[in-house]
Amino acid sequence: MVMDETMKKRLAVILLLFTDVMFMIACEGDENSSMLLSTVCCSATSTCRKFDFLKIASCLPWKQMSLSNVLECAVVAITLSTIGMKRKRRFWCALRSPGAWNLEVLQNWKTMGGDWQVDDWEDEQYKQHLRMTKLAFWKIHAFIGHRMNRKATNCRAPVSSHKRLAVTLYWMAHGSSFSSLSLLFGLGKSTCVAIVHDTVKAMRMDLVPKSINFPTGKKLRSVMKEFKLLCGLPRCAGAVDGTFVKMRKPSGAFGDAYWCYKKRSSILLLATCDASGLFTYVDAGRPGSMGDAAVYQSSKLFKMIETNRWLHIKERGPHRNEILGTYIRPYLAGDSAFPLSSTLVKCYDADHPQPFQATFNHRLIRTRRVVEQAFGRLKGRFKILTKSSLTDPVFTADVVVVCCAV
Repeated sequence: MVMDETMKKRLAVILLLFTDVMFMIACEGDENSSMLLSTVCCSATSTCRKFDFLKIASCLPWKQMSLSNVLECAVVAITLSTIGMKRKRRFWCALRSPGAWNLEVLQNWKTMGGDWQVDDWEDEQYKQHLRMTKLAFWKIHAFIGHRMNRKATNCRAPVSSHKRLAVTLYWMAHGSSFSSLSLLFGLGKSTCVAIVHDTVKAMRMDLVPKSINFPTGKKLRSVMKEFKLLCGLPRCAGAVDGTFVKMRKPSGAFGDAYWCYKKRSSILLLATCDASGLFTYVDAGRPGSMGDAAVYQSSKLFKMIETNRWLHIKERGPHRNEILGTYIRPYLAGDSAFPLSSTLVKCYDADHPQPFQATFNHRLIRTRRVVEQAFGRLKGRFKILTKSSLTDPVFTADVVVVCCAV
């Protein structure tokens, strides 16, 4: 039989199509023959698609090849593709229990709070496990829920957005390992890792700008009034201080920069608070080897104050900014680590202060104690900040800022 080059190319493609037809026929036969033939057919089809069998065929010396040579080339291609096939996946996902979220929160907590009308008990469970009330939890979900929704696929339904938020809040509140989260919520370990990172990123983008804002205008006047009633210092706009957040030593050449004087690796958190102990400014992520003064002078807070965009208020009437004839600009209260300026006040540094100096120091210490107490509540509420389990400085900074916003 004499065949031209075009006929031989067509025969090679027909051979691959023939295997697909045989696969359909074998599906009606016994199981063993169907599996064997499906393996060969799938490998033949993948050979045609992955390696572009037509381009390969165009490079072969068709004029010197007989019909048996063409069939041998097709069989060799199918065999090579079969050898390189991936191992068949045994299962899509492991069978897991529903987890504490489905069993406790969505069933028991809802029953106690809804059917039995025990709202305070349900709120106590939210506070104990997620460190916030039920209302606060669903308010946060309303802010960031749209960023955590995932599409359903043919394989399985996605993890709900409220469950993703609960996983992240429980991880921040208790500092649990991802293996523990996997057992508690009935998810895979890698799934928990991805959920925590995605949710922290979503909260950093949407929740933080709405929760942490430096006071300006009428809000600034209100903060100064509250501080004067609380501590007796007029025109005080906030308390500023820094604290260390534990973390593991980062890899790389700059890992030693995160070693602080407390003999551990950490990042520095610089924050300001109002009279209620709420954070109004947060700067996290600087290496622990830096001091409070260095972080303050390189922060956005310092730049905004120096350019008169913050701690600058236009008051009506004469002499509204003066105390005993001296102009007083709104200022922050800090400790001895910060540089003294017209916008940052610290205690008198004297071994034997005079009576008025001692009175001023006492009131300033009471004012500065607000931010120190805020740091204590922050670390007591979110145990992840006291456990050195985080290694990435960037992700650690995001977690710290999110904890301050929550």
